[in-house]
Amino acid sequence: MENNFDEMREEVFSPSNFSELKEELRTQHKETKNLEKRVEELIARVINAEKVINEMTAMKTMTREIRDKYTSFSNRLDQLEERVSAIEDQMNEMKREEKPKERVSVIEDQMNEMKKDVNQK
Repeated sequence: MENNFDEMREEVFSPSNFSELKEELRTQHKETKNLEKRVEELIARVINAEKVINEMTAMKTMTREIRDKYTSFSNRLDQLEERVSAIEDQMNEMKREEKPKERVSVIEDQMNEMKKDVNQK
């Protein structure tokens, strides 16, 4: 039995087998290095993709906020136009009825205040 072990050891570790093993080890080392490099590249791409996703999410949020502000501004403008139109209707009615100038003056003051509100906002 011991003799068989010595023979196997000589076969496995013979100079020609040693060279083959050494070459195979070098090849596997190169392949491992290439795989490690590829994994690092993939990790970098994943990190980059995460950054892009975060930026797009932030842009989506900003877009939503801008849309909401525009909608709010548009609604306020519509309300203001309705108020101006109602006051103009009142003024025209007062002119037709020839009411006292005091009433017209009050309405004109209201319109001036609304114009100030619009300019301040």
